[in-house]
Amino acid sequence: MWRPRCDGAVLDINLRCETSEPIARELKARGTPILAVTGYSTEQRPLVFQDIPTLTKPVHEAGLVARLLHCLAE
Repeated sequence: MWRPRCDGAVLDINLRCETSEPIARELKARGTPILAVTGYSTEQRPLVFQDIPTLTKPVHEAGLVARLLHCLAE
């Protein structure tokens, strides 16, 4: 079965009534680089996000682009 693929992902952890945790798990299993964006402290993040590079809100465009390029280069 064909599965769509992406080069990298920027995930906001909190999606109102749920989190992006299932998406992060699937992307990690595929080896896709992930950059998380959140207002959560390190202790509040779901375990799947503990080793994912994270930007804290509010996010500035230059910082987002720089971190995303870094993630894609790894």
